[in-house]
Amino acid sequence: MRVTLAQLAAFLWTARLGSVRAAARQLNLSQPTVSLRLRDLQLALGRVLFEREGRGLRLGPDGAALLEHATRILGEVALLEERLGGQGQVAGRVRIGMQETFAMVCLPPLLRDLSETYPALRPELVIDTSADLQAALLAGAIDIAFVSNPTPDLRLTIVPLGFQEAVWAAAPSLALPAEVCPQDLQPRPIIATPPGSPMHRQIIDWFASAGIEPAQLGVCSSVSVIAHLVAAGVAVGLLPRRMIAADVAAGRLAVLASVPPLAAPRVAALYRTETRADALAAPMAILKRVITVLEAVDYLLPTARDSTEEP
Repeated sequence: MRVTLAQLAAFLWTARLGSVRAAARQLNLSQPTVSLRLRDLQLALGRVLFEREGRGLRLGPDGAALLEHATRILGEVALLEERLGGQGQVAGRVRIGMQETFAMVCLPPLLRDLSETYPALRPELVIDTSADLQAALLAGAIDIAFVSNPTPDLRLTIVPLGFQEAVWAAAPSLALPAEVCPQDLQPRPIIATPPGSPMHRQIIDWFASAGIEPAQLGVCSSVSVIAHLVAAGVAVGLLPRRMIAADVAAGRLAVLASVPPLAAPRVAALYRTETRADALAAPMAILKRVITVLEAVDYLLPTARDSTEEP
């Protein structure tokens, strides 16, 4: 008896999701079919791959050894199918969630790329905060989300993309020093996204490193409006460097070096772990194109500078 790709897929998803029932939903198969494939795989290998753990399954030593091989084999097969199967397989509606800063920099080149690469795809965009996008994903309102500092959740698969550099920015008319510490900005009006957002937490933590709080911290739900207000000299803001690059080049904004250094938010893609395999084609296509766009627009920090990221 030979090992088949269908058996490896049944094994992989059972290992990832912890039950035959969840794997069957993922693969859009009946539970007995998945159980039969697992039985045949174990017979072909002469190994026991899973052990019972309560009402679920966990990998045994031989299963753990097989998992790396199965992941690599099925990954290579997926790449081969994509290259030989053409682009027409990725079509229809896909609901994409993005935080505003990500959308402002990455969305124009991404939509141009998708239009050329997958002309039958119909992207529907949702722009919101990272926390609300994660909630929408769990509720099934969107198919894939691109967020900062996601909250770990077993129901979601998190694909780390890198780190986004944020910098203090101010209008040149404020004549602030080129390098600032919390005491320099403490009395100044500062505007941030709402409490709980990555930007708001960054600001509070930066001031807390000096044992102080900002005296005037305003809140605005739109990062693009915050950038507009900062350029107008109304307040100082903590903004993604890549988002404000044009304003800095035009002299409308000045970047202020910060002491201590600012933590860099994690950027990640999220999708529901138990999404059926046939429903993952479009989200995975989006993810691949986003990775290409991120490299092209230089959105993320180089790896060597990720040391400012919080543990």
